[in-house]
Amino acid sequence: MNVINVAMEVLREAIHRKWFLGIALGISMVLIIMWNFLQFEIVDGALAATELFGDLMGSQIQSAEVALRPAFRVASYIIYYGVLIFGIAVCAPLATTLLAPGRIDYLLALPIARWELILGSYVGVLILTISGTLYGAAGFMTVLGLKTEVWSTGILLSTVLASITFAAIYATMLTMAIFVRYTPAIMIAGFLVMVSGILASNIDALQAEIETQWLSQLIGAVSQFFPRVVRVSHFAADIAGSMPINEAMLLRSMGGILFFGLAMLCLGLWQFERKDF
Repeated sequence: MNVINVAMEVLREAIHRKWFLGIALGISMVLIIMWNFLQFEIVDGALAATELFGDLMGSQIQSAEVALRPAFRVASYIIYYGVLIFGIAVCAPLATTLLAPGRIDYLLALPIARWELILGSYVGVLILTISGTLYGAAGFMTVLGLKTEVWSTGILLSTVLASITFAAIYATMLTMAIFVRYTPAIMIAGFLVMVSGILASNIDALQAEIETQWLSQLIGAVSQFFPRVVRVSHFAADIAGSMPINEAMLLRSMGGILFFGLAMLCLGLWQFERKDF
């Protein structure tokens, strides 16, 4: 129960700083632009033409469901990386605010265990990001559904992968906040994990470019600790576009991300328990 109470406190802080309002307005503006300037010509269930801002984007007649698969895939990539980048930038100050002098002293004086305080903060931030992600994905699905009568829930399922990836990244950011209460450092830690995850996803190509064998092996060994960000984004796009996926590889990739996030969170809890405020 204390974990939930702390999570609600984080959400109240986000509402007080108008972050919820800013996220909702930004997503809503994009959806309104799509609704007004993206036009489809549907003939007997087939997509005959697509116009954006009055310009013809395509006139090849094909099944609307098949024709819109690329649109859902592109939207999935935008949502996936948008969640990571925007989440890192917006949520970094929340960790600093939680550990601000005076506020942390007050919270620690309450009958709340330290691990509940950290875990509640973590859950609160995840609720914030997941809410915004689902709102954007559901809005995009609704716009295309009303205009084309093609309703694909794959875009909603793909947002789950984006949320899990960000959860692992934010675990690192929250741990960094416990060690160093400095917002730019927290933000840098988040971006470093994201970039390292992108590089780790392309480690084979990267190793092929390195001529020194020991350096190539070292980079390969280090890359094993980072989540495969790009690989998961491809899975998310395939799910959004109703494409077949390798379920075993997906589970393996998600397992690696969850393990990384749990390890970072445990490190943060260990440091928080032994820290003297």
